[in-house]
Amino acid sequence: QKAQTVKAFLVDVFRSSNPRSMQYKGKDLTARELLVNGENTIGRKLKSQPDVYTEIVLAIGDAFTNIDEFEKAENSYQKALTQIPNTADPVENKIRTYVKLGNLKCIWTKDSTAFVPARKAQKLLHAIDNPEPQLAASVAGLMGRVNVLTEDYDKANNYYQRADSIYTQ
Repeated sequence: QKAQTVKAFLVDVFRSSNPRSMQYKGKDLTARELLVNGENTIGRKLKSQPDVYTEIVLAIGDAFTNIDEFEKAENSYQKALTQIPNTADPVENKIRTYVKLGNLKCIWTKDSTAFVPARKAQKLLHAIDNPEPQLAASVAGLMGRVNVLTEDYDKANNYYQRADSIYTQ
């Protein structure tokens, strides 16, 4: 059902962004414009489905990151955080989102502000008895990345080795 809802939403975003529509009058839309249209639509259509809303907003944030729209990506991740308490797995979803925010800060600001979401993710991860290996590895990888920013290479290497060990297992 979740997959069907996501699919229907994405098809609707592309349909509503049809260049033959009266709204766009033959204009070819950029990826950025499609993402903005989707983000504007999601609040109206999916707020009552927090799990689907969160997945799509995170995907939109990832897409914004990939086209170097870092501020928009951060806004998308922050929107996800507002709905995460209503999802089926709020702690895991928060961790995933903080990892995304930390990685975004690493490539966008390239400074120690990336430690804030990284530490939040790490703290939440320690609160889980048996975290998913991929989740634990992503947090360790992020901690390695933020330590590289502060040139603490020994600490970064330890985190990277931990992430590698988790992925290998």
